[in-house]
Amino acid sequence: GFLILRGVFTAREIAELRAHAEEAPSPGPDLLSDPVFRGVVVDPRIAAIARRLLGCVPVYFGDSGLSRAERPGPWHKDNAGRYDPATADWQSDYPLLRFGVYLQDHSRHSGGVSVRAGSHQSPTRTEGTPVYGDTQVGDVVVWHFRATHRGATSLLRGTRIPVSSYRMDKLLPGFLKAPAEKARHALFMTYGAPGDDTDRYIDYLGTREYAGARAAASQYDPGWLTTVDPACVVIRDTREQ
Repeated sequence: GFLILRGVFTAREIAELRAHAEEAPSPGPDLLSDPVFRGVVVDPRIAAIARRLLGCVPVYFGDSGLSRAERPGPWHKDNAGRYDPATADWQSDYPLLRFGVYLQDHSRHSGGVSVRAGSHQSPTRTEGTPVYGDTQVGDVVVWHFRATHRGATSLLRGTRIPVSSYRMDKLLPGFLKAPAEKARHALFMTYGAPGDDTDRYIDYLGTREYAGARAAASQYDPGWLTTVDPACVVIRDTREQ
């Protein structure tokens, strides 16, 4: 249900993205609206990974953003029919993926994502062994949209052992946790295969207040959009839907 791909970006590229992230708004518009971050959305390396996993040219539909959340997050899934096996989300392979590009080290530092292995096959939050995303600078992490995961996971100080329990992670004093390398900045992007599952998720986003605010704040450069190779990434403008 998830992958870590090592060294996709160079340390210099990540440093440049981080410098921009430190000044960019969060929450704010989707990444395609930003003259620096939009290059990540259509980066041929990202597109090639998505195409290999989805089996087709990936569709991007505005579901992305810069995250600075530093508090441990709860276990959850991203798909609309999260825990209901009767929904259409659980009647197919559900070809939607979340990409994360972390702009600091999490191999020895707290703040990375944790994913429950195999949890994309089960409509619960508790099944699957937790695995920590020990991303280094330049790595990309990808997880299936139905995978159970949580953000900003802490490592125990002096170890590479993640705190798998969300409740414990909230209650554990800071001096027992490995410090963050730097303030947490991460870029998240969603890609899907064309079809009913992606269409249904786009409809679901239309009901979410945060997604509406993001869409309202997003402005695309029409001239730049014409330079995007549709054989690399298909851009679907859903702001008016």
